[in-house]
Amino acid sequence: MSNQQRRLAEFEDQARGVEKDLKMALEESRCGERRLEDNRKNLEIQLETTNVELQVCVCIPITYLLLH
Repeated sequence: MSNQQRRLAEFEDQARGVEKDLKMALEESRCGERRLEDNRKNLEIQLETTNVELQVCVCIPITYLLLH
């Protein structure tokens, strides 16, 4: 194998390694993005639940006061 062919083969191997590393980093990033999206959805649900509970806590005493 000539020197140029060997250097080309080494470069191609290195490029494949970099490509593999980049693909892994992209997949990790996507997993992190999905995890953050799930957390956001859960927090929105918790906020909505808390808002409803707060409305119930405020409405019940007012209703009680109005009826008595």
